[in-house]
Amino acid sequence: MIGVIGSTGQVGAPLMEVLTAANVPVKALAHSPESAQKLSGDNVQVVIGDVRNDEDVRDFMQGVTSLFMLTPPAEDQVEVQNKLVDAAVESGVDSIVKLSVYTAADDSPCGFSRWHVVNDRYIAASGLDYTILHPHSFMQSMAVQFAGRIRANGIMEAAVRPDAGITMIDVRDVGAVAAQVLLENNHQNETILITGPEEVTYSGCAAQVAEALDTSIEYRKVSVDEARANFVADGVPGWVADSLVGLHFMYDTGLLNPRIDTVRRFTGRPARTFSDYLADNLADWR
Repeated sequence: MIGVIGSTGQVGAPLMEVLTAANVPVKALAHSPESAQKLSGDNVQVVIGDVRNDEDVRDFMQGVTSLFMLTPPAEDQVEVQNKLVDAAVESGVDSIVKLSVYTAADDSPCGFSRWHVVNDRYIAASGLDYTILHPHSFMQSMAVQFAGRIRANGIMEAAVRPDAGITMIDVRDVGAVAAQVLLENNHQNETILITGPEEVTYSGCAAQVAEALDTSIEYRKVSVDEARANFVADGVPGWVADSLVGLHFMYDTGLLNPRIDTVRRFTGRPARTFSDYLADNLADWR
């Protein structure tokens, strides 16, 4: 049975669509009754529980042979994820597919990335068969970061060169690849990079959104301190803002522009472009 931790979020929802359509047994962990209502399918068993509750996790792991693990960013992320790995080992899980990040590295300027690499190594040393997924930055995150200020004043600001290319990926494609990795179950001890099909610049993103909304959007490069202050003013916790501007630094210096056709390899179709994403998600920018 495939177990899914992180079944209702941006990546988990499209992953569950593929698994449900494949009619394979799935056990999904939902953190609340409201989240559980988003999950359906004759082949889906829903368990309500908290990843920080040892008893909930042990109950969820029973009968799971292949585990997909995705937990949201948190200051205790390493502890939470390592304990999930321990529970998987103790429960007799055979393999784990973990959604990490492309930037996972000890010396990354992004805190999320430094945390992920610690857990990635922990998984590799656990004795479980494993597959680590390294997706590039999510297209959907652009609206989360910038739509509010664009609505307020028509300006998009970031600490990123206007011409810095970023091969960002649609979360639906990440979910589809993750589902195929679980279904194929033959990618043991691999790290798989997932990117979009094109380099998207922040200025180009602003231009495409402006055209789609029939409005004017000005893109401005600002300092790292200004970008961080913007995030904090928008209600983003300081530790999250630190990681976001760390990503901006990597974008600005050209560290995030590989392009690999992973989506086509696993799904048989090309990865979605930013235009494809925007056509389906324009409401997020209004």
